[in-house]
Amino acid sequence: MSASVLITYIALTIALSSVAPAKDPRIEKKEYTEDESTEIIAAFNGARGEQNDCLFGFINDYKRDVYNYCIANDLSGGEKFGCERMMGFGLHEGVLEAGLEKCDVELKNSEAE
Repeated sequence: MSASVLITYIALTIALSSVAPAKDPRIEKKEYTEDESTEIIAAFNGARGEQNDCLFGFINDYKRDVYNYCIANDLSGGEKFGCERMMGFGLHEGVLEAGLEKCDVELKNSEAE
């Protein structure tokens, strides 16, 4: 490795290591009644077309952000596939509800209000 490449590598390593950790992207889990939970899941599963594409894009972005945050902050707890588990088990009604809101998908009971 040439001296200039090594110096560049060291400078980048120092610069990147001093970057503050990103904000935790995880959406806090809330308590929902059984009816609320069922309504959220039904609205998510019932989305079609552009709304469906938006929801799955939201979920994919969310999972990626949670995984990257976990890796960057060493939150796996030393478990093999710990960040993958965090990413998967982190999907709950609160995440689905945030996706529904972002993608302008209305809950059926909300339409009547």
